[in-house]
Amino acid sequence: MIYIRPLFRVHIFLCLFLTLSLNAEQEFEQAYAPISVSGITIFVPIELYPDQTNYLSIKETAEKYLLQWTDNSNSDYYVIERKVNNSWQLVADQVSTNEYQASKSYGDEFRVRGCHQYGCSDWTNVNNISRLPLQITSFYTNRSLVNVGDDIVVSWNVLGASEVNLKVNNTNYIALPFSGSKTLTLHDYALFELSTIGFGNTATQELAVVVNQPRVLQPVDLSGYLQPLENLGLDIIKRAILTVDNYTYVATQDGFMHKVNDQSQIVWSKNTNGVIANQPIISNGYLYYSVSLINGAGEICKTSILSAETICKGTGHVVIASPIINQVPSNSLTTNTQKSSKTSNLSDANKSLLSIDTSGVVTEYNLETLTVQNKFMLPTSYRNNSILSNAKISQKNELVLRTENQVVALVIPSTPSAVTSFFSKVQNFFIESNNDVNDTAPKVLDIAWEKEL
Repeated sequence: MIYIRPLFRVHIFLCLFLTLSLNAEQEFEQAYAPISVSGITIFVPIELYPDQTNYLSIKETAEKYLLQWTDNSNSDYYVIERKVNNSWQLVADQVSTNEYQASKSYGDEFRVRGCHQYGCSDWTNVNNISRLPLQITSFYTNRSLVNVGDDIVVSWNVLGASEVNLKVNNTNYIALPFSGSKTLTLHDYALFELSTIGFGNTATQELAVVVNQPRVLQPVDLSGYLQPLENLGLDIIKRAILTVDNYTYVATQDGFMHKVNDQSQIVWSKNTNGVIANQPIISNGYLYYSVSLINGAGEICKTSILSAETICKGTGHVVIASPIINQVPSNSLTTNTQKSSKTSNLSDANKSLLSIDTSGVVTEYNLETLTVQNKFMLPTSYRNNSILSNAKISQKNELVLRTENQVVALVIPSTPSAVTSFFSKVQNFFIESNNDVNDTAPKVLDIAWEKEL
């Protein structure tokens, strides 16, 4: 006796053919699904209909009724009926859009359904009456900042609409209720866009929710070089950092200047009594820098890079940028000046220090003693302009400044006849009053050239 056990494996696909007459008005094709049984394929008739329309909206005007309904992607056309004398009568078939205009002769009871080649969906009666202009009255989320994986509730209320859709990033939620909410789980930044349609008008609104992402530390290969300022606990002013010869000079918000070696060790710390807002410059073993004081005044200071011994002179106004080393011709210095600088080397004797303060005064200092040697004024048109970067000295000994929209070069007087006589007056004044302030009005610097940016 031979026993055969049948094996059944069912695979369903849509096989669409044959045409049957379902009623006297419309003809549809019969949908079939293939079924495989023990390797043999047979075709079984199935029912296949479009989705039912969610909303049928109606709006009354003076002349007619406007109808709009939810568009279904799997409907090829729509059929509209109207109740007349308690009986449904065909108004239109083969309507290819999701809107229609009807006369007001027979009342406002309508229904609609979508159809395709295999049949029609169930009917949808009028379930939304619009009497107001289209408007989004509210659209909000219960939270604007969440963590990864948190739930958020987005809510809305719309008047005068026939369709409401919500897009969250690349995901669409269609045919939503005109007043409602939706709970979503977020894993990344989300942009919510509510779009509404209502009888020829559209309205949209957007809102965003930020998602806190966990910080991911990527492993890095160590180079073998230390970062000198790491783990020192200093509140650093980044624009005032200067690194020279394996040492870093750094200013901090609490009013100190620190010298740090390449092994992250603080060599010395100097209290500057104010904030160093600009990068220092270095010359012949000294740091030169400007300090902004809490009372609105400023100082120009000189600090030894070895001992931290410091000299400071008040500027009266806050200094705009870092000081500048100026090359001064040696024959412009008086004999007395040279004698007072016995301890200075020859290179320092040929240099001076320039600073610019917020009042537009350019002050020239002796590089060794920081005594005032000269004062100049910026031209009137540049006194109220912000200096956007540190000043420079050109090869022609011109003071070059950059403002918001211009670069200007100013002539620094350095001829023996002009500068020597002025230095003599300054020195005589020091002898009499021991004060760095001169009552003589500063000379206004001449403009060598200007360039628009």
